[in-house]
Amino acid sequence: MPDPRKKPIVIEANRKPIYTSNLNDPRLKAYQDSLGLYNRGEEKLKYWRNNPNATNVELNRKEEEIDRRFPVSTSRNSFGDNVIKTIDMQPIGSGSGLRNVPLYKKPVQPVYLGVEKTIVKPKDFSVKKKELAPQKSLPKSVTGWGMDAAGNVNLSVNGIRTVMPKKEFTAWIQNPENRAMYDKYRTSVAKKQ
Repeated sequence: MPDPRKKPIVIEANRKPIYTSNLNDPRLKAYQDSLGLYNRGEEKLKYWRNNPNATNVELNRKEEEIDRRFPVSTSRNSFGDNVIKTIDMQPIGSGSGLRNVPLYKKPVQPVYLGVEKTIVKPKDFSVKKKELAPQKSLPKSVTGWGMDAAGNVNLSVNGIRTVMPKKEFTAWIQNPENRAMYDKYRTSVAKKQ
């Protein structure tokens, strides 16, 4: 049976960053402190593992250098309510050079100073083929054309009269086969005149 006092370890996915314009935003300070402590622990661990025979003096100098490189506000690195708790203490070295490296959890939601960078996708200016209503199967020659008072197009194809709104006729005429029939009809009418 699991111990109810222990919290389960939850692996959090990368979260969206928070952007703030306030240099004193507590979220920004908390993130910077948390990241600083995490980096300190990782760097110290890496140095001490790569230099197992380092003297106490060398380890002290390197520790000070790492602490300066990754600054943390004093309220986060001491005692009290604001302290960031360690997740592990890793013993390094032996004898008089034995030390414990505090390790901290890596922050999962970054907080940045500045304005959020938005990625603008370029507009797609390519011409897309419009899906029109299913074409009526009409015979292969236009025998008459006209418009009524309501703006509808009266189209006769092989003697069969079809009435369609002008908008529908515009879509109909876009079809290359229909356009060829219509142009052939207009040419034949022009020749007769």
